[in-house]
Amino acid sequence: TGETLTLTAGQETLRGPGGSLVALSSGRFVNASGSQTIEVEDSGKRLRITNANGTRATYERTAPFTPSASQLRDYVGLFTSEEAEATLTVAVDNDALVARRRPDTTVALSPVYADAFRSAAGLVRFHRDATGRVTEMSLVNPRVWDMRFKRRTRSGTD
Repeated sequence: TGETLTLTAGQETLRGPGGSLVALSSGRFVNASGSQTIEVEDSGKRLRITNANGTRATYERTAPFTPSASQLRDYVGLFTSEEAEATLTVAVDNDALVARRRPDTTVALSPVYADAFRSAAGLVRFHRDATGRVTEMSLVNPRVWDMRFKRRTRSGTD
């Protein structure tokens, strides 16, 4: 889904969203309540979380993303979703990316990792074609797994 998970390392502790993690063995941890087991795989490049009910989620390590002004312009355009019957305009406003929906909704998009932004609506991911051009964006939140919006124009002028 592209969702993020942040772990922080202290001098003697590793912390996740639910607090401190307890080491079970090298590369294997459990959260304080015992409801999740976290396994570090591939030399720290991947984490696998197993919940007490058996469901699993895999996370890959990513680099933080601080886009330049020209990188932000790559995302600017008009995006539509027939499924949602919605049109969003992605624009740069005061050196930050925003998504607008008529008549008066503006949502800030904060960079998380390359082509992914956090918003009040959920995680917004931009998808590129083989040439590197942004062609779609998708919304992921607890109620929507991958709501796709196709890019119709690069900006309001083309």
